[in-house]
Formats: sequence, structure tokens, C-alpha cells
Amino acid sequence: MTDDSVAIPAREYYAKRVRYYLAERGMEEQVLAAVPAYPAGTTQATFAKDVGGLLGSVAGSGSTQGMIIGRNVGRMIGAETNRMEGGGVVKAEIKTPKRSMLVLTGERLLIFGIFKMGFFTGKPKKDAAVDIPLTEVLWVTEPTMKSGGAIKVMRMDVCVRNRGFARLEVPQGAAKMGVALAAELSRRVELLNAPTA
Repeated sequence: MTDDSVAIPAREYYAKRVRYYLAERGMEEQVLAAVPAYPAGTTQATFAKDVGGLLGSVAGSGSTQGMIIGRNVGRMIGAETNRMEGGGVVKAEIKTPKRSMLVLTGERLLIFGIFKMGFFTGKPKKDAAVDIPLTEVLWVTEPTMKSGGAIKVMRMDVCVRNRGFARLEVPQGAAKMGVALAAELSRRVELLNAPTA
């Protein structure tokens, strides 16, 4: 550690990496917001599998082998029950990594895989999984709070010209920042789509 090493808050930690990513590509844009995100429906699907696994482990607790088999069967039953009840990951034309960082800059919406953000290098290890110029965004849904099992998640859809929908959810802990990101994205899209006089 050097004298300059300090604990960087998560937002600045990611903003710094995104600025480096953009500078590497010759783009100078302000990073406005960064929030963790998942494909819509992931939280509820994971919760159902985990509860099923827990119940299966308890049911098979007579032996180690019974716990392992019970856990695996319980997870399959939990996932299938969730799917039959209409839960699960929501289909989207624009695929996003299971664990992502949703980043809004002055001119684009970027989605990075969280594990590709370069924890040790100071820059993302890979290109953004999704790069959407704001000029291509047609509209953004009003953010809504949905149940994700034991917790609530903020869900939003982004409609992109000629590409379809990016359907995302933001965990409860970052929901306030997610709502602010959605509002700013919506405001910028409206300004871009406003008729010129």
C-alpha cells in the first residue's frame, strides 16, 4: 500500500474504472450513476432455489449424503415451482450478465459484468457487455418495486431501437440510486427525442 491508498466508496470505485474504459476508446463522457443490476426475475428465481435447497437439506439431514441429495432435489423443485408460478428470469432481447453494474454516462448506458470490472487492475478487463447510445433508447418504463422473494427489487425496462428490451432489476439496497438513474435516463431520453423548433 502506498500513502495515496485510501478506501474508495463503491460509486467512485466503479466510476473511475468506467472513465478509464471510456478514455481508452477515445470518449470523454461524465459518469452520472452506477448501480448493481441483475436480469429481471433473477432475485426471485435464486431465492426459490435457495429455499428449496435449504428445505431439502433439512429433510435429508440423516446423513451427509442425504443432505447433499436433499439440497440438490430441493433446489430443482424450488426452481420448477417458481417457473410454474410465472417466476424466473424475464425474457429480454438484450442479454445482460447475471451480476452486472448498470452505468449511465452523459451519452450512453453501459452494462458491465461485475466480475469484469477489474478489481485489481483499475480498469475493466473486458468490453462492456452492453453498450447502448442514449440516441438509440426509445423509452424507459417507470421504475416499480417488485417482490424478489424475501426482499423487494426495483424493476425497469429499457426499449432500444432495433434491438428490443433490456429488462433489469436493482436490489433493494441500491433501489434509491436505481430510481435516480432511471429518472435521469428518462429525462435525457425525452430531451433527445423532443421535437426541435
